[in-house]
Amino acid sequence: MSGPDQRRHPRFTVEDVEGQVVVASKVEILNLSLGGVAIRADRRLNIGAAYTLKLEMGDRFVAMPGVVVWSTLSGLRRGKGDGGTEYSAGLRFTAAMTDKIAGLMEFIDEHRLVEEHRLAGLRFQVEAPGKAVLDALEGCHIRQISRSGMLIEADRGLDLDRVYAMSFQTPRAEQVAVAGRVASCQEKGGPHRYRIGVAFVDMAAPDRERLDAFVNSDADLAEKVILNDNVVDDLYEQIFRELLTYMLEDPRSISRAIKLIFIAKHLERVGDHSANIAEMVVFLVKGQDIRHGTRLDRRR
Repeated sequence: MSGPDQRRHPRFTVEDVEGQVVVASKVEILNLSLGGVAIRADRRLNIGAAYTLKLEMGDRFVAMPGVVVWSTLSGLRRGKGDGGTEYSAGLRFTAAMTDKIAGLMEFIDEHRLVEEHRLAGLRFQVEAPGKAVLDALEGCHIRQISRSGMLIEADRGLDLDRVYAMSFQTPRAEQVAVAGRVASCQEKGGPHRYRIGVAFVDMAAPDRERLDAFVNSDADLAEKVILNDNVVDDLYEQIFRELLTYMLEDPRSISRAIKLIFIAKHLERVGDHSANIAEMVVFLVKGQDIRHGTRLDRRR
């Protein structure tokens, strides 16, 4: 992380931190079966991509995970004056139906218009305006982060003041899930066309602990790890010289000595990897790249 700014909580610049945003959009159901659904949406759905269709049932939802098996441009939006396009797509449900079939059948019974007998099975035309929501996972890149919010870049803009479910993975491979309100959304050039400011509004206690551990990374301790790597290097050199002496004095010890050298070398590599991770922590916290010639003086 690079230097903090003057916000309520310091915000740090990060690299190689990827995240996801759950983007929900209303869709129109064209027909529905126990195995899949055809829908109309205001954006193209990628074939092979995974989505979750949420069917409103009074005060609850039936969530049906699925994968897109076909997608096509179907024309202009009906009744819209903005000239926007709309798309049709087919999803094949992927979840086990045992715990969802009752809710799905209830939804079909309530909204069905016509039955369609097809080779693949029975499908129903339904009329349920405003009753279907499609959840999609949109990737994003975390650029800055603090205890209270983050700055992300994404290929798609998000609605101001709307709260989204979001998650990201720290360099320690720990997953952090948050609910974030969009405080700003600006279009920019190049890839990842939108720069979006997010304020955290809700977070479970374990996720808060993981976020704090990531944001409060200890650079001083990391520098000590880097400097102490010399101790491991010196021990390896000492062991190598001693075992080489034993092999010269007694050829019968060569086999055992070589195995011990391999073990010592692997332990020395563990020290190197630990130092590399510590260098990453220094870069994340201070924005200082101490690799390749700018490394800390490990001999001081």
